[in-house]
Amino acid sequence: MYKRRRIGTGRKSAKGFVKRVALSLAESKSRSLNFLTTTTTPTTGGLFHNKLGHFNLVDNTTTTDGCLPIQGVTDGTRNGSDIYVTGFMIRGQATLPYDRRNTKIKMWLNERNTSAGSPDDYGTFFKNITGSGALDPLNNDAFKCKYLGELRHIARDLYIERGELTDAGAEATIYFKRWIPFKRKLKFASGSSNAANVGMKEALTLHVLAYDTYATAETDRVVTAFNFSCTCYFKDP
Repeated sequence: MYKRRRIGTGRKSAKGFVKRVALSLAESKSRSLNFLTTTTTPTTGGLFHNKLGHFNLVDNTTTTDGCLPIQGVTDGTRNGSDIYVTGFMIRGQATLPYDRRNTKIKMWLNERNTSAGSPDDYGTFFKNITGSGALDPLNNDAFKCKYLGELRHIARDLYIERGELTDAGAEATIYFKRWIPFKRKLKFASGSSNAANVGMKEALTLHVLAYDTYATAETDRVVTAFNFSCTCYFKDP
């Protein structure tokens, strides 16, 4: 039986193959940005018990913030008005006080528009059923988040001090890495801007929530330092 061939199918396949080859030959680049929150007093920063915090890895509402590249000729810049982002790598650490080493830190990734609401508003981010970020489900009507896992301290190097079993050292430090695949072509409004106006929403946000115990007050700083770098890996056609 004769089957009629679809017109243009072979041409489209060949065109896609050429694009894939061109992309594989394009120069691979990266741009990194440091994100830091440290404090010596509970009123000036840090992570507090059951309080949402957020970091905009990409902020397309401004022309200077976030880790997307601007146009230029140095390392970490782009040649033209478009790039292909392969992904983002987060490398970080969190420091817990000696009496807060039971603290867990949850992380989510959220590509969002600012019209969806404040990323720090508990009732917007969660469905407020219990008031506890360790128990309440996400409000998926407002945000579509990807869960990046939980950070927790694992006690090691135990020793006897004054008749008690304790961890060596006063503080605990957690090191972590997260790879975020992206695989998307972005276009920029201008050479001096690192805000992409085509290819993604207004912001790519990392949400964090630290949680100690049920009886802990929300004014308690349970993480003294939470800092990380974010590297954007991209192809520059």
